[in-house]
Amino acid sequence: MNGKFDNDELLTVRELSGRIKYEIQSIRNLITKGEFRLGEHYLKPRHKVLFRWSKVEEWLRSGSDAPKIPMARG
Repeated sequence: MNGKFDNDELLTVRELSGRIKYEIQSIRNLITKGEFRLGEHYLKPRHKVLFRWSKVEEWLRSGSDAPKIPMARG
C-alpha cells in the first residue's frame, strides 16, 4: 500500500461512521468541503475511500468541524 499509510488503521466510510457517530453522508460532505483531505486523512485506491484513523483522531481533537463563533469586538 502507500508507504505513509502502512502502519495506520484504515477504515471505510461505513466503519468510520460507526466509530465517530457521523452519518455516512455527513462524512462525504466533509470530504467535499475539504475538511478531510486526500493523502492526509484518506486515500482512494480503486475508487474506494479509506480513512487513516490516526489523522481522523487528530482532526477530532482539533475541533475542525466545530461551529465557528465570531469573537465580539472590543
